[in-house]
Amino acid sequence: MIPFSKFVTLYNELSECCKTVENHLNSILGATADVIADFGVDGEKDLTIYYYDENTDSRRTITIDECAYSSMLKISSKEELLSFLNERTW
Repeated sequence: MIPFSKFVTLYNELSECCKTVENHLNSILGATADVIADFGVDGEKDLTIYYYDENTDSRRTITIDECAYSSMLKISSKEELLSFLNERTW
């Protein structure tokens, strides 16, 4: 049987990874973007990102897969990142 502490360890690691992504995106978009990253494993392995888009004055939600994630991490300009995110908004 898997000990409960193993779940806690995995949760803490996942939370730390999500926080790193949040910090990275906030550093590009600015603190007002208030990025939240959440990794889901329920059927699909994807990363859901919630952020505030000051251009549209609205909260946005996107879901990206591993391929899009790799592309996103290479973006360093605010305009390019917003364009990338807006293309994937649902």
